[in-house]
Amino acid sequence: MRVAITNQKGGVGKTAVALGLASAARAAGQPSLVVDLDPQGSATWTLGVADEHAGGV
Repeated sequence: MRVAITNQKGGVGKTAVALGLASAARAAGQPSLVVDLDPQGSATWTLGVADEHAGGV
């Protein structure tokens, strides 16, 4: 299954929903991949990815 979380407005919970869904998938034994295309990198930061691994597409 592929899921995209989008909304132009900031502060509506996109990162929280995306990470929550990814976490629930992993808890259910399903594979999970989070791709953070937000220039602010909120999901990347929340997951603790080091700056040297952060960047753009």
